[in-house]
Amino acid sequence: PLCSEKLARALSKEDLIAKYASVSAYTPRVVVQQEIMGPDTSKLVYLSCYSHAGNRLGYAVVRELRTDNPIQYSSASMVEPVVDLETDTLCDGFLRKLGYLGLCEIEVKRDSRDGKVKMIEANPRYSGTSDAAPYDGVDIGWLHYLDLIGQPVSPVQPLVRDFRHVMFVSDISSMRHYVAQGLETWGSIAKSYRPPVYFFDVDPRDWRNFAGTMVRIGRVLGGIVYRSVSGGKEKQN
Repeated sequence: PLCSEKLARALSKEDLIAKYASVSAYTPRVVVQQEIMGPDTSKLVYLSCYSHAGNRLGYAVVRELRTDNPIQYSSASMVEPVVDLETDTLCDGFLRKLGYLGLCEIEVKRDSRDGKVKMIEANPRYSGTSDAAPYDGVDIGWLHYLDLIGQPVSPVQPLVRDFRHVMFVSDISSMRHYVAQGLETWGSIAKSYRPPVYFFDVDPRDWRNFAGTMVRIGRVLGGIVYRSVSGGKEKQN
């Protein structure tokens, strides 16, 4: 029933029980999270690397502008660098108390109900959003590699430059949902692509990756056209 969906939103206890019942025979182990209220732009991602000695080698904080479908709940499709000392302090303190080593991405959100920053999830790996950090002057993957091979590494501070980082296939698939829900206009989406813009999955110099991205975009656009045509026929019938 939830095939291809990353999550389901329950609006009541009864709704939660019904949604779980619909999938429990296939996947009995699920994660239930409280919803943190607020728009996508209240979501921040802390990207970091900690050395084998526990020192922070580099970090960056980015703000989510749009997310993949389902919008407002999925992974970021477009981000921009920001300065947020509260998020920086909370996430850094959390990882240091754990004695964490290596790469980590923490997604948080400022709850519109009380203004507090709350954790959504932590990913102990290099993510698609982590690809934004090098454009902000902090190549956390390279810093981690140098630390692993025993090279001395000096901590790096983010530049917090003006740019947007895009997961293009995801962003293409989410655009119509933002417009349909009145959260964006086609004009505001076009404006968000003003230079400088950097892409995770579009690089003509890497032709294999570029070709694969174009195929995925073609599938997304083809699906949009198909749903539009089939939806129009259903309305006529």
